[in-house]
Amino acid sequence: MTAFCRSSIHGSTLTQGFYRADAPHITIAAKDENQQREKTHEASHGYTMSLLSAVVVNVKASGYVKPDSAKDARGREIWPAGLPSEEVAHNG
Repeated sequence: MTAFCRSSIHGSTLTQGFYRADAPHITIAAKDENQQREKTHEASHGYTMSLLSAVVVNVKASGYVKPDSAKDARGREIWPAGLPSEEVAHNG
């Protein structure tokens, strides 16, 4: 699994071109081994205790797998080309 944090903690979500209030969260993009091969990824929100706390208490995946070439609403790459990745495994 490869993942990177796409944002600092924020309290809004962009949905279909419109911002709406949301609980404080970070936005994470991640991909598994198959998505690595297919050059796709999925975004998730890591909900935090507050705008000042980096403790993630709940994670919700978007449910949408996008190509790495997809851009955000501002035209920026969501999964930047050439992004270095490192696989890290944790044993319980």
